[in-house]
Amino acid sequence: MSNSEGGIGIGILKVLVVRGKRLVIRDFKSSDPYVKLKLGDQLAKTKVINSCLNPVWNEELSFSLSEPLPILTLEVFDKDRFKADDKMGYAHVNIQPLVSAAEIKADSEGFFRGNNFKKGYPGQ
Repeated sequence: MSNSEGGIGIGILKVLVVRGKRLVIRDFKSSDPYVKLKLGDQLAKTKVINSCLNPVWNEELSFSLSEPLPILTLEVFDKDRFKADDKMGYAHVNIQPLVSAAEIKADSEGFFRGNNFKKGYPGQ
């Protein structure tokens, strides 16, 4: 499987955006936050939570994974009606260690599932 970036497809990444805590005020008394995620040329975003500095999204967003693995970028914005949305914060996540751990787990589960082990007792 290949994607538009020319890489080899290796699976799906599911990101659960849970919540924000004590976000900064970008409007008069509050903010209207949402999260934008980018992985390579793929974009996704959460819904906007109006007038809230401690938003709870609980949204799962999915991305196709391909080699080479790009960096996952998360940005929090304050939604504005009449001007550009205000940046509130960002993070960059290297997903390579997560993918490597998932591959090791899948390999070991396949190994144990594919082999029949019998209990043995000394002298049998």
